[in-house]
Amino acid sequence: MKAETETENMTGKRTSAGIMALLGLLSAALFAGMPAKAANPDFQRAMDLYESKDYQEAFVLAEKLAAEDYAPGYTLLGKMYYNGKGTERNYKTALANYLKAAERGESTAQYMAGVIYLLGKDVRPDPQEALKWLSKAAAQGHGRAASTLAEAYMDNPTFPKDYKEAARWYAVAIDKTGNPKLMMQLAALYEKGQGVERNAEEAAKWYRLAAKTGHAPAQVALAKLMRHAKTTTEMAVEAASILEKAAYSGNVQAQYDLGEAYFEGRKGVPRNPEKARKWLTTAADGGNTEAQFMSGLMLYDGIGGPVNKEGAAAYFAKAAQGGHAQAMNNRAAMLETGDGVAKDIQAARELYSAAAQKGNTAAKINLARVGGLRMNVDEAGTPLFTSTATAQAAGTDQPPQRSSASTTANPDSGPDKSTSTIRSGGKERKPESAGGTQPAPEGKAASDGTSAEGKRKQSARSSQAKETGTASQEGTHIRQKTEHSGQMTESPDAPPSRI
Repeated sequence: MKAETETENMTGKRTSAGIMALLGLLSAALFAGMPAKAANPDFQRAMDLYESKDYQEAFVLAEKLAAEDYAPGYTLLGKMYYNGKGTERNYKTALANYLKAAERGESTAQYMAGVIYLLGKDVRPDPQEALKWLSKAAAQGHGRAASTLAEAYMDNPTFPKDYKEAARWYAVAIDKTGNPKLMMQLAALYEKGQGVERNAEEAAKWYRLAAKTGHAPAQVALAKLMRHAKTTTEMAVEAASILEKAAYSGNVQAQYDLGEAYFEGRKGVPRNPEKARKWLTTAADGGNTEAQFMSGLMLYDGIGGPVNKEGAAAYFAKAAQGGHAQAMNNRAAMLETGDGVAKDIQAARELYSAAAQKGNTAAKINLARVGGLRMNVDEAGTPLFTSTATAQAAGTDQPPQRSSASTTANPDSGPDKSTSTIRSGGKERKPESAGGTQPAPEGKAASDGTSAEGKRKQSARSSQAKETGTASQEGTHIRQKTEHSGQMTESPDAPPSRI
């Protein structure tokens, strides 16, 4: 399962930091299997002392109870050795005490013995012993034991992968704990048909139950499931509402998905460039690399707000640091020409090189032009740049081709950075305008391409591109969806000094 499910994994694939976090959670649940009131007054006294953090006195009583062969006393003593409370931490001694209690039927002790064998805390990992004790505890209704078993069957390399068993134990764990993360895992099994019969309705049921607890990842998953399934307009509106709740709760993936939805326009989410910009930049500030790239495009072209080249350059830089090849190329083009940033040819060359190594065609051509890579290309002196006027076209980057319908270059305005194929995540995006929107002079807001005159020019450019089928050497080759037809068209972009 992917990390985006955010399910607590207790299966041995943890990092050391994750394991330490797990151990802390384990100690918090240790008393779950102990009786709230015990017949032995010393045990109740020991528990009270432990909860009041008087560990030394609690340890003395726990040793006395264990010496009397009292099963809950073994469990408490095991807990204190496990956590190093009232004595030095000693996992082997903890396990010895847990096993004595486990053999006497203590479900919490069975669970902890299983965990120690599973994680190999000062003992050799033993999946058979782990399975034995976790199964005994889960059979008694221990929720954490059931969830640990489910996750072990899903992910632990020492366990046989068994989705059917995972689904069975997730159901038990959910019944005992009501944990929304476990609901998400079970929902995902139904969505994919793993271990259970594929059932979108059952998946939606569990996603919805998790979403109702306010669990943002479940809200995102439910919205995606409803969007991709054959949904009515009413269901699409519900999905959008759920996604918006997750976005407002601070979930970065939800913020990106909502911004993308407003950018493209979908059933239940009317196209809205201003809201698209708001949510994409919010997700970008939250660290989403694709959102950083898209925010850079929108700020550069003034989509959903004024042109902000400095801001665009900053977002391209962040996305480039995240390994986004198109962002590297765009940032390099701005550095090469000093557009929105201080001119720095060497830095541009390095970014072109990094993007070219990732297979970005535009960067390879740009790198050949500025030096650093030999390629059989014409010396047009025009860096290729992914432009926003498209938003996105699927497929691989294509180099510019010659055309009789070339755009006239203005030698005083610097290299043309208006073109190259726009791709983001391999999905098509619908542009706000068809390209050629000119940034306003410094200090003035740019048109977002929604005026009647802008649409007329957009249509004219698209028609010209259809006739020629290619773009100019100084311009580029942009594949885009027009706002009106939704069909793919190819058109030359704006004059040279524009992106």
